[in-house]
Amino acid sequence: MYDIKETFRANSVPEALELLRAHPGAIPVCGGTDVMIHLKERKLRQAALVGIMDIASLQGIYANCKGKLDTRKKADESYPRAGAGAGLREVHE
Repeated sequence: MYDIKETFRANSVPEALELLRAHPGAIPVCGGTDVMIHLKERKLRQAALVGIMDIASLQGIYANCKGKLDTRKKADESYPRAGAGAGLREVHE
């Protein structure tokens, strides 16, 4: 049904980065909504997918993060952060 060549599942950010380096063209997926649409429409062929849904540091939404994430902000300013694994239910809440 879908043209998926291979799948991988990363448990940490370094592991995900290593998988992406080792498999050029691989696509990181968490929920996969946009990727699945492309697969269904056959716009994506022989896909290699790297699942990042098990990486705890990419989960959740945080309202008051500190650090220099944005070069336009000072290092001590707070900012909101949504991890790649944050679902729409979390955003809604």
